[in-house]
Amino acid sequence: MQPESSTLKTGNSYSTLEVYPENNLKIRKPFVLKNKNKIKNFTVPFNELTEFEFIILLQLNLKLDNDYTILFQYTSYEQGIHIMLGAQIGIPMRKTHNLKIYRLLFEHYLELLEILLNRYNIENPDFIVIYLK
Repeated sequence: MQPESSTLKTGNSYSTLEVYPENNLKIRKPFVLKNKNKIKNFTVPFNELTEFEFIILLQLNLKLDNDYTILFQYTSYEQGIHIMLGAQIGIPMRKTHNLKIYRLLFEHYLELLEILLNRYNIENPDFIVIYLK
């Protein structure tokens, strides 16, 4: 008789489980799934994050023909505050780097930061953490 196969998840690995009608179980060697889309984070001092530096950071770290998301985080170590600035934003990458999209993302970051500073009446952050996935 042919076994019925199913997949079990154990931690970071998956194993194939073969169930025979006689209730004899055989487990094949597990394989580990590799996370190709790891989150990259960049901690940039607030005073050094200019539009030019932001565009260079994206150009050096975003591969063409992939899709990414970006998330900004306000970080003040002095005050012990860590706040995400809005939701993740999708970045479609095609054959070339689109500087217009990068500029719009930077303007969006500035708007989110201004809203946060006004809403909570807090000072400028020490760092901005940029998460890319």
